[in-house]
Amino acid sequence: MDIVQAGAVIDRAKSDIDALRQDIDDTNHDWYSAAADLAEKSGTEGPCMPRICGRQTLKDNVTADTPESYFKRSLTIPFLDHLSAEIETRFSDTAKKAANGLNLIPTVMKLKTQCDGETAILESASIYSLTYLAHPHLVQK
Repeated sequence: MDIVQAGAVIDRAKSDIDALRQDIDDTNHDWYSAAADLAEKSGTEGPCMPRICGRQTLKDNVTADTPESYFKRSLTIPFLDHLSAEIETRFSDTAKKAANGLNLIPTVMKLKTQCDGETAILESASIYSLTYLAHPHLVQK
């Protein structure tokens, strides 16, 4: 698998993470149950809420009725949001278009049909328009 083919896998991973975030209650319940089961099997105390004080500036001070809802608000939701944002930043549409430039490698071109290769090259070239150049006045039209 090369980086161009990995784009589809990354898109599937992004959609899976978004689906987990949309169904946050079930996701958190499954993860919390797994953590509680692991704690029970290892003979340690299960997940519990930390003490909450009135004024706290160095840690999350999340109000919750149960440990499960506490971990959903302080751990599961921020984790999934961070993961989604990082994947979106790292694998943006512009990065995928730039990766299509790898289709210019002769061994990759050999595997592509002419239509696929032309489309990939045009997509890759589209990100290098005059607006992205540091000195566009140097390029003659």
